[in-house]
Amino acid sequence: MTAWPLAARAQAAAWAAPRQTRLGSCSVVQSGDISASFFFRERSFSLIYFAGLTLDAMPDLLVRCGYSIIGEAQYDGPFLEVINAIERFEGPRNNIVHKATCQISGGRVLLDPEMVVALYDEVIARFCAAHRADAFVAIWERVSESVIAQHIDANGVRSHVALTGGILQDTPINPPAAVIKEPRPAGLRDFLAAAGAPFDELFGSVSARLFKLDESGLIAHPH
Repeated sequence: MTAWPLAARAQAAAWAAPRQTRLGSCSVVQSGDISASFFFRERSFSLIYFAGLTLDAMPDLLVRCGYSIIGEAQYDGPFLEVINAIERFEGPRNNIVHKATCQISGGRVLLDPEMVVALYDEVIARFCAAHRADAFVAIWERVSESVIAQHIDANGVRSHVALTGGILQDTPINPPAAVIKEPRPAGLRDFLAAAGAPFDELFGSVSARLFKLDESGLIAHPH
């Protein structure tokens, strides 16, 4: 993989901070409106859909990556409210970050606004092996118009593509046709749908578990 998510993270800190949103401050939107606004407006996002993951094992994955969990909260509401609530950094070195997870019919979803967890594909592969799951990474960074789609299972990376402005950034591996055809959020939407993610559930009202994390102990990743 390329290193662009790390550069994008600095940009994310700048544009996310002024938009910190208190939970419950957004109006409730119907599921169809949420999915349309999420995928067709210029907005960065990063998520991993774990197909087949029925247990709430996300703390295990976060700890495997080197995060320390220092706080938790539960929030039920529209998907976009959850996204707004976790897009912020804290601490003197911006080392306190936030992530969220929610259950949908086909598995579990990790929302990762720093675009970091997906870099740990070997850790994700071991996690998938332990929990008999498949991971589908979907990342969009609006400033550089960069997109990453990736499928990871117990054996490692099965599919991968990274593009910036529609231009390939590395050698693809069985690249998803939907993302090659449309290297923007709409292509990621179709990629996730093909993976079995229930669209209305994923981008409607969710029951989310929010994590406050110290990333000071993150393990080195190979990318």
